[in-house]
Amino acid sequence: MTSETWLLAGVRALHVAALLVAFGALLLPALAGRAAVSVERTTHRLAQVGMAVALGAGGIWFVLQAAAFADATDLPTTLAALPATATTRFGQALLLRSALLVGTLLLHRVQRPNWLAIAATGLAIVLQPLLGHAGAQEGALGWSLVGTEMVHLLAAGAWIGALPALLAAASQLPAPAAAALCRRFSPIGIGAVALLVGTGLAQGGVLIGGFPNLVGTLYGRFALVKCALIAAMLVLAIANRVWLVERLDGRRPAHARALLRRSILAETVLGLLTVAVAAGMANLPPGLHQEPLWPFSWQVSGLALRDDDLRQEIATALLMVGLASAVIATSLFWGRFRVVAVLIAGGLFASWLPTFGLFLVPAYPTSFYTSPTDFAVQDIVEGQALFRVHCISCHGLDGAGNGPAATDARMRPADLTAAHLFDHPDGELFWWLTDGMRAPDGERVMPAFGDTLSAGDRWDLIDYLRAHNAGLAFRDSGTPPMPIPAPSMPVRCPDPRIATLADLRGGLVVLAADDPSLPPPPDLATEDGLPVTVVRLRYGGTGCRAASGDAWPALAILAGLAPETLAGTAFLVDAQGWLRAVRRPAGRPAWSDPARLVTELRDICTQPLTQPSGVPHAHTH
Repeated sequence: MTSETWLLAGVRALHVAALLVAFGALLLPALAGRAAVSVERTTHRLAQVGMAVALGAGGIWFVLQAAAFADATDLPTTLAALPATATTRFGQALLLRSALLVGTLLLHRVQRPNWLAIAATGLAIVLQPLLGHAGAQEGALGWSLVGTEMVHLLAAGAWIGALPALLAAASQLPAPAAAALCRRFSPIGIGAVALLVGTGLAQGGVLIGGFPNLVGTLYGRFALVKCALIAAMLVLAIANRVWLVERLDGRRPAHARALLRRSILAETVLGLLTVAVAAGMANLPPGLHQEPLWPFSWQVSGLALRDDDLRQEIATALLMVGLASAVIATSLFWGRFRVVAVLIAGGLFASWLPTFGLFLVPAYPTSFYTSPTDFAVQDIVEGQALFRVHCISCHGLDGAGNGPAATDARMRPADLTAAHLFDHPDGELFWWLTDGMRAPDGERVMPAFGDTLSAGDRWDLIDYLRAHNAGLAFRDSGTPPMPIPAPSMPVRCPDPRIATLADLRGGLVVLAADDPSLPPPPDLATEDGLPVTVVRLRYGGTGCRAASGDAWPALAILAGLAPETLAGTAFLVDAQGWLRAVRRPAGRPAWSDPARLVTELRDICTQPLTQPSGVPHAHTH
């Protein structure tokens, strides 16, 4: 984060924190009833201060955001950008919030619970999602995120925002009244915590993007800090309610009040820090849109989880660990045989815990990266050119590890034609290309290309390796070792809304390597209720055709054929965008028997595929 981003996050945090404090200070006396009547004047003043600070910080935020929108570095350019900023969704939401706060300040002159003022402040709070990541999402997902964040912020206002008012009340009220107020506030806090946790999990599940993004991105780590702060606040809240509030009615109420004030003050500070962390997250790209840097040297092996014998062994290990835990719990409950229980449990743990190591494999910082190329035809072709320059000497022209430099190598270069290439995810292959490979003794056996090839070049190489490997499988057996997405490519169709091959998803596609010397492929309309589109790779006609010259050589790689022998080949793509079959001409056009083509398309419809780990990344458009 740059200094400008930190400044924006700080002003945003101050604005939101002041808004929450104003809402909480208005809400506490309204919900606490008679227990808070005597401190209403104090909470009202606190609400007024919160609204005034929110207005001031909001104005500064508006100016800073206008400067960011205009990329301004001086005051005149920033001022000139203010009118345009006022027309954006950000500007309109912030100006509406400011109007609501001004109106609330006027409504708040009445010294009693004013539900109209509370409603206006609450409405100002629920505008916040329009100023962040939730509001940037489109469609039903965007609206669901906006709704959950609205509830999240109102819950934060009812709990975190009310803490300064609760602190003032606990300091001013007599001990019995302070205890009554805290007891009255407790259910409000419990409900707010439940809403905070539930809506936070719902938002995090979408915006973070999984455990690797949680621990491997700055956004995810901020989320972890936020969770830790809320957990600490919850511990203090429980201690306040269960222990300190009850001591207010005891023999030393003054001492209990002092401890309670300190605890609520600590809870308030943690709450404000939580708001600051949330503001920092709002100024970061969501973890979902970042490549996670994996911080651990090990990860769980997906291959091991697919092995039946290993799954049975891990089930036994889990049973033994559970039994050990039950033995210890039983001894603690009975209060007898604790030493024996510890010895038995220790033996079980020592015997079975190493089993879990069978599911761990080495990991790398980029292990959970996914390719950004969309497996595009131009990237496959460019990857082939890079392979011929940088990799043939060791891996050979076909990638089998039999290049001229392989005879002098300490370790035989990897066979890139083997099916297990697809057991390695994108990020693992990217790391080996970036950092090279080493023998068990640490000696480098494959050079690192991180300094000689750009990140885009390395991703292009990976696309080519996968396409070439799949092409050999298609050539030899007719099916790849793993599902392969049809490569991304631009197309031209009579319907101007269709610009890429991905726009045809939802229907069946036949990619036809057409040639003037061959009869045209059949004109198929529908199959099993799905539209069938024929996309010609080179010459086109009245229908769709590929709009990239790289389509022909890229699909020749995927068919395991030389480009000059590709004519007459048909590629069958299912409704989800998977390349399901390659039909070579074998002396006559592959589409010469339309009935057979229809039969194969029908089989594809009845046997859908899902994407396992380790296959090229297929984006959904």
